[in-house]
Amino acid sequence: MSAQQPDFIDYYLLLGVSCDESIDKIKKAYRKVALKKHPDKNPDNPNAAHEFAILVEAKEILTNKVKRMKYDNDYKERKMKYEHRLEKKKKDEQRRSQMNKIRQQGINDLLQREKRAKEQQRAQVYKNYHYDITKQQIREEMERVRQELQQKQEQKLNDKIKEVKRIQKEEKLKKRCLTIKLDKSQCDKPYSRQELQSIFKIYGKIDDIHMKKDSKYGGAQIVFSKSKYALKALDDEQTLRDQFYLIVINNYHHRKTQKTMDDKW
Repeated sequence: MSAQQPDFIDYYLLLGVSCDESIDKIKKAYRKVALKKHPDKNPDNPNAAHEFAILVEAKEILTNKVKRMKYDNDYKERKMKYEHRLEKKKKDEQRRSQMNKIRQQGINDLLQREKRAKEQQRAQVYKNYHYDITKQQIREEMERVRQELQQKQEQKLNDKIKEVKRIQKEEKLKKRCLTIKLDKSQCDKPYSRQELQSIFKIYGKIDDIHMKKDSKYGGAQIVFSKSKYALKALDDEQTLRDQFYLIVINNYHHRKTQKTMDDKW
């Protein structure tokens, strides 16, 4: 580190880790902060590149045993002074907060001006900060994090595409399915799979029949190979009820909507 620095920057605080944190955890913390602080993620921040460079140097120093030991020796003394200034400022603010209500508004205005001045000073510190790492290291790290951001965006997009395809597949399956139950007031003997196969095959090819074993009404789901076959069975629901005592339920669309969709097949 340079012997003269514009101001004190706490690398541990910057990465959100404790002074005795392991190198692996420091690297993990750096990756998390780097993804947020990368210039590509902060296009409105004119100091984003400077802040990122300091972040890279913080990682380089805290993950190198020799550099970290040197930094820690200087860090303890400077942090103590820094905390002393913070404590003094805190006490000053407490004294100011005890002033009477007449002067309170003026004090608040003063604190706001001090806050803006501190923010401007901190921005200047980042802009003029001297760091020992090379520009090539900064460019390489910036490009690496940029690629990682792109990969995360691509993964998010792929996940959305997969979810859309899954929903579309489920929607198509729903159009091919009919749920039936036995009218217990007319018949109390549930149909077997083979019997249901014989009843519904006249409407079209059946891919599968799911028997609902826990149903009290002899329920089942008929999965046709095409939605138009399910529509045929739905149109014939009165016959199925009168001859076989089966109540046919279409859980997807009203028949008119189903016909419109089938016309597109």
